[in-house]
Amino acid sequence: DVEAFLARHETNFVIEQNRDGQLRKLLIAETNVSKDALVSVLYYGGLPMSCHHVMEGLASVAQPSAPATQPTASTTQPTTPATQGVAR
Repeated sequence: DVEAFLARHETNFVIEQNRDGQLRKLLIAETNVSKDALVSVLYYGGLPMSCHHVMEGLASVAQPSAPATQPTASTTQPTTPATQGVAR
């Protein structure tokens, strides 16, 4: 059940390949999950989405758990608490 999955996580990253964030809006409208728990990661560059787009998007919205030096793009790994999920 989608709603049960979303409710089990403090933050859910909603990966979307459109500029309007339609899936996040649909999840807000059709579930009782707080809109603050749904974070959109959008890509709409006109080309198919790759894992690099997803990783860059997650890195741009995820907050690191501890201060660190600025990582390079090739080594960027989003640091997120274990309570975060990804809704697809």
